[in-house]
Amino acid sequence: MIALLLALAAAQQEKAAPQAQPAAHAPRANPPPVAIVGDADDARLRKRARETAELAWKAASALWGEDGAPSEREPSLHLYREIADYEKACDRLIGGSLKQNLAFSEWTNFTSHVVLQPPVRGDAEKRFAPTWTTLRLVAHETAHLARYCALPSSSSHPGWLADGAATYVESHVLDERGPAAQLDDVPFFATDELRVQRLLKARKLPELGDLLLDKTDSLDFYERYATRWLLFRFLMDGPHAPAFRLFLDDVRREGGGDGFEERIAAALQKQLGAADWKAVDAEFRAWIGKLAPKWEQLFVTLEIDGDDWNQCAFDDVNAMAFRTTPAGAKPYAVEGSVTLYSDRSKGPQANLLLGREVGSESVNRFLSIALVPGADVTLFDFDGGRAADAQWKRLGYAQLAGSAVGKPLAFRVDCTPNGGKTEVALAVDGKPVARVTVERSLDGPWGVGAQAGSSCVWHKVKLAAVGSK
Repeated sequence: MIALLLALAAAQQEKAAPQAQPAAHAPRANPPPVAIVGDADDARLRKRARETAELAWKAASALWGEDGAPSEREPSLHLYREIADYEKACDRLIGGSLKQNLAFSEWTNFTSHVVLQPPVRGDAEKRFAPTWTTLRLVAHETAHLARYCALPSSSSHPGWLADGAATYVESHVLDERGPAAQLDDVPFFATDELRVQRLLKARKLPELGDLLLDKTDSLDFYERYATRWLLFRFLMDGPHAPAFRLFLDDVRREGGGDGFEERIAAALQKQLGAADWKAVDAEFRAWIGKLAPKWEQLFVTLEIDGDDWNQCAFDDVNAMAFRTTPAGAKPYAVEGSVTLYSDRSKGPQANLLLGREVGSESVNRFLSIALVPGADVTLFDFDGGRAADAQWKRLGYAQLAGSAVGKPLAFRVDCTPNGGKTEVALAVDGKPVARVTVERSLDGPWGVGAQAGSSCVWHKVKLAAVGSK
C-alpha cells in the first residue's frame, strides 16, 4: 500500500513538473522533509528515525495530493530520552494534555514530540533502539506534520480523519519495514482490531454517522484510536475506496472553521452515493467482523520480526501478549529459546505464559514460567481474582546453572491434561528441571512476557506436538 501511495505522489509530480531548464551549477542535495532533533544523539538511532519519517512523510503527502517534497514550513520531530522532558513540552505547548500518549504533534509550530520508548538501556539499548514502538510513533506523528503542511484546514479536521489517516500511514510504513506479513499478525494492530470487534459484539460501537462527527464519548482512549483507524482503513481499502479518494480531494479544497465536520460528512455521503448511512454502516460492521487478529497485547511492547519476537517492557509494568487461538484440550508443548539483555532491571526476566482464561470483569488466569538466566526458573499459577497478596502461587522452582544474560536459553514445556488437571513438565537447554500439577485445564491461549525493566528476544517459539524432538 505504501508503494501505491508513493506511486500516486510520483504520478502527480510528473504531471505537474515544469519543463526542465539547464542547470547553472550542481544541484544541492534535497533537505530531509522533517528535521530529527532532541535526544537522538546515537547516529544509528537518528538515521532510522529519519528514514521512517521520510517514508511516512511521502505516504501521508500522497494521501493529500502532495508530492512529498520538503515543506517551506520546516517541520521538526523532537525525540526525548526522558519522559519528564516530554511532559515539560506538553505543559509548554499544549497545556499539559496528551501526556498519556508519550507522543503528540502541534500544528501552530509544525513540531512533533516523541519519547524513545520503552526506555531501554545497556545492551538492550544497543540491540533494540530505536524500538518498533518508537518508530511507529515517529511515523504516526510525521503523518500529522505532513497533513498540517499540506492542508490549511488541518486544525479543523475531526479525529476520525486526523488520527485515522495517521494510523493508516503508520501501519503501512511499519508493515513495509517487515515485522510481519499482515496487520493481523502485528500485536499492536491486532489488539486494536480485537478492541473494535469486542465493541461490535457488545453492541457498543457507535453508528457510522456518529463516528464521522466524532461522537465517541462512550469509548475509552484506546478504543477511540482503534475505531478511527479501522474506519479510515475500511474507507481507504474497502469497496468504497475510489469514492473515498475523491472525498480526500474534497477535504483538500474545503476551508476550515465552524461546521467543518458536518460539511465533510456531507461531502463523503455524496461521494459514496449513500441516501443515508445505514447500508455503509452495515458494510463497515461486517468488515470488522471478518478481521482475524492473531494477538492480544495486554501490555506493550512485542514486535514480530519473522522467527524473532522482540519484547521490551516499561519500568512499571510487565510486557505481556497472548495468542488469540487456544492451545486446545489435547496434549501440547511450547518450545523455543529466549535471549535476555542487560537492561534497567538487575535481574532481567522473561515469562512464558500458558493457559490463559479471562473471567468476569476481564480477570486473567494463567501459568507463568519465569526465566531468569544466571539464576533460576519459577513456575507460578496467577489468578487475578484472588486477593492481591495471594494472586501469585508458586508451584515449582529450579536453579539455572550455566545460563547467562545475553545467551540463548532453550526451553520446552509439555502440558498433558489429566482429569481436569494438567501435568506440566519443563526442560531447559534439553534437561528436565521441573514437573508440577496445575489444578485446572491449560487449554487456553499461550503467550510471552518480559518483566518490568527487561528486554528479550524470543526465537522460533511455537506449539509443538507432544513427543516430538
